[in-house]
Amino acid sequence: MLIVDNGNSIKYKSPFAGNVLKPLSTAGVWAFFIGGAMETYQCIVCQKELLLTEFYKEKSKKGHTHKCRSCLYEYNKIWRKENPGLFRAQREKYRKRHRENERERRELNRDIYRERSRRSYQENKQEMLKYYREYRITNKYRERARGIIKNRLKSGKIIKSNYCSVCNKSENIQAHHDDYSKPLEVIWLCASCHGLLHKGVA
Repeated sequence: MLIVDNGNSIKYKSPFAGNVLKPLSTAGVWAFFIGGAMETYQCIVCQKELLLTEFYKEKSKKGHTHKCRSCLYEYNKIWRKENPGLFRAQREKYRKRHRENERERRELNRDIYRERSRRSYQENKQEMLKYYREYRITNKYRERARGIIKNRLKSGKIIKSNYCSVCNKSENIQAHHDDYSKPLEVIWLCASCHGLLHKGVA
């Protein structure tokens, strides 16, 4: 493969493209400057010949995906829309398997996650405020029950349990209502058991 630097941009000539010079991607430019490998591969979807940096690595004979990153992103987006149930099941399976690692990563990078959340809120402030308003209207009994528990805990009229009533863990204990019309009747659960209970798993 021939690399050409004309002073303004860096292009490469592929053996599959005749005499056509194609511009390098940003990743390819970096690979050119640091002397990295300049191997290319043709995406089976868009038929573009791209640097290997434009493909995800995987355990196969090729060592990378047959679809480029852009095409794989579009494919996965369509698949998630067409298979929402299967996607949620796979995502939950992944989260269970990596929950401890994710918790540790968030703890180590707390400031980064906090800044990301703050930026996301600022960028989507009106949409999120609208969602919260609609949520409070459609879930007014739930919000009322939560408010009562919060105030009673703050005033010391009720005491939060230190342990989950299901798994006996002591982290992130939350109040669960079986009936929101009875706000003071709660079960104390950890966040994991609470989430599973609402999903109908526990």
